[in-house]
Amino acid sequence: MQDLRPTLRHARPCDRDAIERLMRRSVRTLCTRDYSARQIAAMEREFGFGRLDEALILDGTYFVAEIQGAIVGSGGWSRRTKLLAVRDDDTGLESDLPHPPPGKAAIRAVFVHPEMAGRGIGRLLVRAAESDARKKCHDAFEIAATLTGVPLYRKLDYRTKGLFSFGLSGDGRFAFVLLSKRDGEHGLRPAAPAQRPAGPDAESPAPNG
Repeated sequence: MQDLRPTLRHARPCDRDAIERLMRRSVRTLCTRDYSARQIAAMEREFGFGRLDEALILDGTYFVAEIQGAIVGSGGWSRRTKLLAVRDDDTGLESDLPHPPPGKAAIRAVFVHPEMAGRGIGRLLVRAAESDARKKCHDAFEIAATLTGVPLYRKLDYRTKGLFSFGLSGDGRFAFVLLSKRDGEHGLRPAAPAQRPAGPDAESPAPNG
């Protein structure tokens, strides 16, 4: 019998093309219940949504999940003071983005292959990122998630802090949800979830960060 359990390893620079293909496929498939195809295309065209921040790989804080050698998920964390990078240079965007407070780790760029959604891969990646960040003395975490990714993070004890969005040329706005958690706060009553269209609570991608 074939072993179809995912295995994790640190991402390497040579993985970047495969990771970005996964990211684009994930967003274009899983996010369509919360965003229109035009919104997704505009984010890719205007802000480079679907491109990986290579600093995550170079910092050694980004992971890939593989099944039989194929990358089926990716995600990690950052010690850098930003939650989201949607364009290579971030020109004109950095001042508008929320930043995690000092001591908080940003969970970044968690994506799952659409055919593998709901199988625990997203949870595995987030837990690995949190565990790795704890080894660097971080005990609090923040994530800028797509609307589609919110159910996964709420299951992992993240609480909604607020919403922010990017204006799109002729296509309205593209919204993200800011969530956070701190170790030891799992018993707290979670904040009210962000408003989103009804749909099943399947694992879904977070934004490119």
